[in-house]
Parts: sequence; C-alpha cells; structure tokens
Amino acid sequence: MSGVLTWTVNQYLLLGITLAVFGFLGFRRGINRELLSMVGIGLGMVISGNAGPALQPQVNRFYRMFRFAVGGGLTSSDPAAAWTKASQLPGIVTTSAQIQLLSLLVFIFIALVFYFMGQRLFPTAKSVMVKFLGLLAGGINGFLTSYYLFPLFLNESRAVVVLPGEEVTTTLSTPDNIALVAVFFVVVLIAFGLYSAGSSKKK
Repeated sequence: MSGVLTWTVNQYLLLGITLAVFGFLGFRRGINRELLSMVGIGLGMVISGNAGPALQPQVNRFYRMFRFAVGGGLTSSDPAAAWTKASQLPGIVTTSAQIQLLSLLVFIFIALVFYFMGQRLFPTAKSVMVKFLGLLAGGINGFLTSYYLFPLFLNESRAVVVLPGEEVTTTLSTPDNIALVAVFFVVVLIAFGLYSAGSSKKK
C-alpha cells in the first residue's frame, strides 16, 4: 500500500517485550515486592471477571445520582420529579464491551493496590540474588498480565494499529512543543542545580 509503513509484530516478540519490561521492573523491585504483586494480579484475575457484571447496576445508579446532583436536583423545587427524570437516563455501562472495560478497571485497581503495598511494606532490593529472583518473578507477573489482558484487546485474528505518521512528525516539530521541551529542560537544570547546592551545604 503506497505511503504506508508496515511493521509486523508476531506473538513471540510481543510477549518477549512484555516479559522484558516486567522482568526489568522485578529486578529493580526485588522478589518480596514482586511476590506481593503476583498475589494482586492473581486476585485481580479471579475477581474482575465477575466484578464487571456485579458492579454494573451500582455504577449506573451512581452515574444517575451524579447527574441528578449536577443537574440541580438537590436544590430543585421538586426533587422527586428531578430524580424520576434522572433515573430514566440510560446507564453509563450498558454494552458488553463497557462491562468488559469495567472488569478491566477492577483488575488494574487490584493489581495497582498490591503493587504500591509492596512499595510500602518492603525495602528496595539491594542484594543481587534478591534482584535476580525479582527479575524471574517479574517475568511471571508479565506472563500472567499478558494471559489476562491480551485476549481482551487482541480478540480478533489480526490487530491493526493506525498511526498518522505525518501528523505525528508535524506535532513533534511544532515551535510550541519545542519551546515547551526547552522550558522543561531549563526547569530540570535549575532544580538539579538547587539540589546539588543543597547537598554540598549538607556536606
């Protein structure tokens, strides 16, 4: 196809990249943190499947209550009529894809809770063996996450990601974005200088 750059990513490369990323994180975090994350990923896989359908009525009800409050129902002269109108609004989660997304959000929430619990409960890995075991556990976590997520996103025989190359290049080269990066770079240099000066004084 003219004007189109095609990259073919097979299943082994995709899984390899995922395992490498999780393994790198596991190497930095250590085995203790990764084992706790593994528990969170496992619980997320077990709970999230049924959580989406179970939470659908509550999410839709909360959405209608939110619309009722934002729409001035609490201060309305006839709150009952305002609530009747709000309760007839279509829910925010109605289709199977939206229920699946809700389940995915539950999985991500549980996994992140255990991830940050590990950050708080266990110190940063310092031993080479602890880091190495963390790398292995991180790879397992990457496989478990892929096992759960990839079938959700890649449920067809082929997945095509369309990136507008010309628009991306134009956006990166706009003067406003370049100026923003330059300002951010100056801020980083100033912050680093202040940090270095403070460290020198402490010594």
